[in-house]
Amino acid sequence: MKARATEPPENLGTDQQTIFNSLKDQPPNVWLDYIRQCEAGKQTPGLSFDLIIHYAVPRAEKEASLDWAEVAIRAAELASVAWTDGLREAMRIRAQFISKMGSCPGRFVLDKEVVLRWILNGLRRPRQEVVQEAAAVSKQLAIAKTLSSEDKHRLLGRLRELRTMKQRLSIAKTIIDSGEVLEPSLDEWLTIRAQLP
Repeated sequence: MKARATEPPENLGTDQQTIFNSLKDQPPNVWLDYIRQCEAGKQTPGLSFDLIIHYAVPRAEKEASLDWAEVAIRAAELASVAWTDGLREAMRIRAQFISKMGSCPGRFVLDKEVVLRWILNGLRRPRQEVVQEAAAVSKQLAIAKTLSSEDKHRLLGRLRELRTMKQRLSIAKTIIDSGEVLEPSLDEWLTIRAQLP
């Protein structure tokens, strides 16, 4: 039986394809070591974090592997520096595993409090104000062709903010639908989720 590698191969190469080929048959702990070196600044990321996410997520799902989920989450968190949806993707993966395996405080993948803090951080405005904003944005979307460039730009910003809230609420719903309790105030927020664009 072949022993599991614990460190990335010494010469990963410098281009994405060579690095990927060096890592693809390695277990998740080798990928985690590579990512941790990037996190610590000891390794210049030669492999796209997006590529790592797209490789690790299916493995995590197929194998129900918390280790592969951690690879995907860490890569998504690192990608969030340049990719605004990276952190949302990390939370979506966490929510998916929490909904299947349950919450476990202190576990990197399964700690629902990490997801809860992120969700609540994006819901700082009063709920009723958000409902009114959603209605106003919907009206403006109906006449968007007639708006000035400046008004379209403002509308796009408002729309992005509301969609970001809806995405966070969708992640909360994934966890809540599995029977986990997050925060009672989220139940009220979830009642307006369908009203958000």
